[in-house]
Amino acid sequence: MIVIVGSVALLGALVTGPVSPPPEASGVQPCPQACAMIYEPVTCRFEDGTARAFGNRCTADAYACSHNARIAGCGAKRR
Repeated sequence: MIVIVGSVALLGALVTGPVSPPPEASGVQPCPQACAMIYEPVTCRFEDGTARAFGNRCTADAYACSHNARIAGCGAKRR
């Protein structure tokens, strides 16, 4: 019984394939996962010409990273 359980565990490890190194190890920085809940609104313009408003610069950076977009510039949100 112990051999079967051990074999099943080993089989599971083989089926899932090799474990990839974390993104930091390959030189790629991961996107921010959490931002402070500080409301400092900004409007950012992206290199493709679009603009969006965000609650703070961190959320703008996280959006850009997750959408493979480049921020051309950000400023205080106009009221």
